[in-house]
Amino acid sequence: MDERELETLFRAAPGEPPAPGFTLEDVTRVSARTSARHRTRLWIATACVIAVAGSGGLAAVYLRPGSGASDGQPVAAPARPH
Repeated sequence: MDERELETLFRAAPGEPPAPGFTLEDVTRVSARTSARHRTRLWIATACVIAVAGSGGLAAVYLRPGSGASDGQPVAAPARPH
């Protein structure tokens, strides 16, 4: 396509384009709201992962076989030196 054909196409195009249905402020507002939602979801997911990992770690420590707390056998206190 040469310059003459391109000029002819531009001249044949309709005059004024229609006004946009949104503004820069609309786009900025929606983008900020979407970013805030994304950050909130990320913090919630992080908190859930930490809570589950912490609970699992505590359960593993306290429910470990042979830990003394879960075997049900009484333990004698060490003798006091005289």
